[in-house]
Amino acid sequence: MLGHAQRLRPAVIGLTVLLIASMFPVFSAISANAQDQDLGLVEEGSLTVATSPDYPPAEFIDAEASGADSFTGYDMDLARELANRLGLEFSPQQASFDTIITDLAGPPLGQQRADMAISSFTINAQRQERVNLIPYFRIGESLLVPSGNPNGIDSVDDLCGRPVAVQNGTIELDELQDANGEGTGESGQDPVCESDPVQILSFDTADQAIAQVINGRAEASYQDDPVTGYYTSQNPGQVEVGGITVEPAAVGIAVRKDNPALETALRDALAAMMADGTYLDILDRWGVTSGACGDAECTTGAGGTPAASPEASPAS
Repeated sequence: MLGHAQRLRPAVIGLTVLLIASMFPVFSAISANAQDQDLGLVEEGSLTVATSPDYPPAEFIDAEASGADSFTGYDMDLARELANRLGLEFSPQQASFDTIITDLAGPPLGQQRADMAISSFTINAQRQERVNLIPYFRIGESLLVPSGNPNGIDSVDDLCGRPVAVQNGTIELDELQDANGEGTGESGQDPVCESDPVQILSFDTADQAIAQVINGRAEASYQDDPVTGYYTSQNPGQVEVGGITVEPAAVGIAVRKDNPALETALRDALAAMMADGTYLDILDRWGVTSGACGDAECTTGAGGTPAASPEASPAS
């Protein structure tokens, strides 16, 4: 009997291994495939991710953490999971928002500072000329005003003649310049303030811009809607949402046009995250599932609602 049991043991062990293998997550295949390819990475074994970490709840710095762990927010958690599924170390890199795409697309492949960028980039034709953008979320735009909205600011038209704070490099800045009749006209915003221009106060970071509303130097700030909501919740009784100016449109992960291997690997990993529920779990942790994509191209929201056309949508 003992000998019979010993002969059965290899078969039992083999069956156990097969069962475990069948239960192993699908991303193991993605990881293996990614490691077998030349992804043109800046640093072997790492996914270097450029971001402007001043845009909570999407990307910001946790002062109580250090290194890569200090980069937090739903964008950072999504990027962290993408790196994990590719079998790579997550290596975030702080960058200025208005230079991220130039730094990613400009140098020869392998000499750029980052492999990809995620920083709430709404997809538009201007950006698509420089990089490819992988849709992953939907964001609208809104105004932040002092509590009680004493100046009745509900739209861009209400900003004429008023001091308004905004971050450099964003479409919100482009819209304000176009509203004044001083921009390129590419944002889609009509020059409604040409005779009484908006007093534009521009800053390198979103938190600097929003601070102007809190300290009374600006009557409003203009940014993506999740950011408005975050600062409203963090400053109760001081600020509130002044109005939704642009309905949600797709935002994308920026990758180089000459690195299809990395782009394909990222798209496959993101699709797997959407399929197994990890994508929604991450968004749920940050309370932003309303911006979830309902399909791989983000043509619908999670509930099946149509998304705005990427070509026509303004961007952060």
